[in-house]
Amino acid sequence: MVTVVSVFFFGEKLKPLFIIGLAIALAGVATLALQRTGAVVTPPNRFIGGIFAFLAASFFAAYLLLVAYVRRQCSTGTIMFYTTLISALAMLPFAFTLSPTILSGSLDGWLILLALAVISHAGGQGLMTFALAHLPMSFSSMMGLMQTAVAAILAWILLSEPLTLMMLASGAAILAGIWNCRKAAVG
Repeated sequence: MVTVVSVFFFGEKLKPLFIIGLAIALAGVATLALQRTGAVVTPPNRFIGGIFAFLAASFFAAYLLLVAYVRRQCSTGTIMFYTTLISALAMLPFAFTLSPTILSGSLDGWLILLALAVISHAGGQGLMTFALAHLPMSFSSMMGLMQTAVAAILAWILLSEPLTLMMLASGAAILAGIWNCRKAAVG
């Protein structure tokens, strides 16, 4: 989605090698997503989970496009400050509604929340925002596809979910596709 919008609305030009890399990476993501894991998920929950995954991906694509547009005029720090502030304020009513004891958590709970803020938000989102000033938007969005392969590996390590040969091949396809896109973006 980001690549299509970046071409039509931001005037990015894609080389044939980039399109080939995109196709390879998307095939890897699709194959990995369709793999059966050891997790027990009933059919209605699998469908609902798929819908939420699609919505999350759509919102993230919109976020990337907006940040890329704003990044032309603002620094990474400014963008991170305002996105953090606005997101926190927007989510606060939901947090209080779903868990009225949000402010009386344990020290472990606060440390996990702090780790999420530093690693996921400041690290992941901050570095992505910084990268958008130095890389084409289409390539920056391609790097997000690597999350699928990394999530499968972390699920294997942390949750003891099986990692099959087909999953490894899918991860290799994702990385090969990203590598092709990188060659096209640089060359």
